[in-house]
Amino acid sequence: MNTKHLEDNYPRLISYMKEIGYSQTYIDSFRREINRIISLAPSKDWSSYLDIYLEYTELSKSKAYLHQKRAILGGIEQFDVFGRYPDGRRRHKLYARDSYSFLFEEFKSIIDCYCEVARKDGKKESTIYGRINSAAPFLLSLQKKGMHALDKISEKAVMGFFFPLTEQNYGAVPPKII
Repeated sequence: MNTKHLEDNYPRLISYMKEIGYSQTYIDSFRREINRIISLAPSKDWSSYLDIYLEYTELSKSKAYLHQKRAILGGIEQFDVFGRYPDGRRRHKLYARDSYSFLFEEFKSIIDCYCEVARKDGKKESTIYGRINSAAPFLLSLQKKGMHALDKISEKAVMGFFFPLTEQNYGAVPPKII
């Protein structure tokens, strides 16, 4: 898990939380978790914030403790990955069922590379987020068909995603792409 963006930008998050009026205890919880992530990420096999949370589920079965960890990790993820600051109106929870979190590393690296390049090119976070939410389900559908690497992807599988009414399903032929 690449923590460079978080490491470079988390002071902005902490400052924002102070300005908005979050309690010092809550801010300290974020700070501690961020420092833990930054210091442990190089030695851990984390690929997402969900992986960090799953590690906590092995340490404790307390629903209250895990709820707090989900909220804090979700808030950090929203800031780090999507550029969203906490707004006090809704809790940011980890989305355990998002397509990205189920992808193999090779497919995740494609999305991660896109995010890095898009940010450098000045794309808006909402644009990046929308494209991630389009690409991840596509890659997950390929992965579910046994294609776990780029060189394993077949044209038939790609066409099957975009044109599900293919010959194999209903006798229809997908439209020609011009």
